[in-house]
Amino acid sequence: MPPSLRKAVAAAIGGGAIAIASVLSLAQVVTMVWKVSATYHTKILLVYGLYVTGIQEKTSCSVKRIPKQNAKHS
Repeated sequence: MPPSLRKAVAAAIGGGAIAIASVLSLAQVVTMVWKVSATYHTKILLVYGLYVTGIQEKTSCSVKRIPKQNAKHS
């Protein structure tokens, strides 16, 4: 194999390896961003759920039942 062809093949293999490494590292970054994003949104939903639950608890605690005047006791 001529030296120039050998260099071209080595460069192509090296470039392919760099491209594969770039794709793998990009995939890791995307996965990491996705996990952080999912965690962030989960926390937002959790806080919102706690907020709504707190409102419901306050509302249910503030409502008082008025006893009937003519209730029959058994």
